[in-house]
Amino acid sequence: MKKNIPFLSLNNKKILITGAAGGLGLSLTKNLLELGAKVYMVDIRETGSDGNLKKLLSSYPRKISYHNCDITNDKEVNNLYKEIKKAGGLNVMINNAAYTGSSNIEGWNTNFENQKKEGWQKSFELNLFSVFNLVQKFSPDLKKTKQGNIINVGSIYGSSAPDWKMYKNTSIYNPAAYGASKAGLINLTKWLAVTLSPDIRVNSVSPGGIKRNQPLKFIKRYESKTPLGRMAKEEDISGVIAFLASDLSAYMTGQDIRVDGGFGLE
Repeated sequence: MKKNIPFLSLNNKKILITGAAGGLGLSLTKNLLELGAKVYMVDIRETGSDGNLKKLLSSYPRKISYHNCDITNDKEVNNLYKEIKKAGGLNVMINNAAYTGSSNIEGWNTNFENQKKEGWQKSFELNLFSVFNLVQKFSPDLKKTKQGNIINVGSIYGSSAPDWKMYKNTSIYNPAAYGASKAGLINLTKWLAVTLSPDIRVNSVSPGGIKRNQPLKFIKRYESKTPLGRMAKEEDISGVIAFLASDLSAYMTGQDIRVDGGFGLE
């Protein structure tokens, strides 16, 4: 008798999400909770800093816990590991925290001539090394489950160069270190996939541009390069991540999925 194809359910999945208090993190957390998961939200922000975060925490008191943690700090990561282990461990890790193009770092969201070493150091520490460090810390426990699952959030700029015509006469830039760190993350995904198999699957999702109050001229230029005619919403990305977190993707590892509306296709 053939085994039925599983539905998209996350019942009994215990999922850790970094960068969980940001726009994509909140959307992703809500989506995973509605699919039945228990979620450990991890972020550097305080719980009182955002009304949407407070509302989400109060709506799912038995299925969610919030962990304030700077994941670039080894001591705080060690404490996080102890908290999660005490709470029952996890099956899925989603590495979503990152410095993005709009992050407030000196010498970051600026033109090529003014980009600085500090931006490179901080972005690589958060966007890349913190992922390696968290995986190294939690992988022994993930292996014990025999169904460990790691999902990294990359970017289309980890594999594509920016089109500078979209940015002309706007306040938006595309830092070199952002794309370079995301390219490293996509490669790290593949490296971890072969290193941690067969007990842990490792995949990445590379979002296209998410609409977040960018200048109208930028939005129009971006959408003109996208066959689906719009920028992404958080829900577009969180749905694909939920698929990777579920058993529907049980035979996938080492893959990077671009979720970009066909951006840049020719």
